[in-house]
Amino acid sequence: MKKETLYIIYTLIGFIAGLIIGRQGSEGEQSIKYIKGEKIEKIVEVPIPYRIQIPAQPLFLYKKADTIYNTVTAEIDTTAILNDWITRKSYKQDLFDNQHGKLSIDASVQYNQLASLKYNFTPIQKEIATIKHQTWMPYVGISYSTLNHVGIGGGMFYHNLGIGAKYITDFNKKGFDFELKYKF
Repeated sequence: MKKETLYIIYTLIGFIAGLIIGRQGSEGEQSIKYIKGEKIEKIVEVPIPYRIQIPAQPLFLYKKADTIYNTVTAEIDTTAILNDWITRKSYKQDLFDNQHGKLSIDASVQYNQLASLKYNFTPIQKEIATIKHQTWMPYVGISYSTLNHVGIGGGMFYHNLGIGAKYITDFNKKGFDFELKYKF
């Protein structure tokens, strides 16, 4: 084989190897975004209690006329108990507000029962994006000179430094041009 043909084959082999290496040698940075989802709001049907417990000893001790207790007794205010029983109490609280979202409840209690329950949930979704920076970048090029030289070649950049080779001919003489490049 001629010397020029070998140079062309070596250039093509180098270019193909550069393409393969360039595809594999990429570094990546990760950027994390938190995307707020649609708000979910619902009124929950009031549940029926599944267990009712009556304490064995009441909270207040009653004083009987013929018995004396050594413990402190409290007088029971029936009006205060009835007022508390008919009063509607509303509770609003954020159960959690973190990287998963925000959950808030709004509940009302009346007549010693849960009267209403409402919740708001706003989910937050974590999105991880990988930004790749290519370490090895191949390039190809074709050139024409005013001295009637035609060239074809290629090379590789490693970060900002590149090396390459070009086959040059004026159709009478043939040769190679080797390049060292730097990207700014």
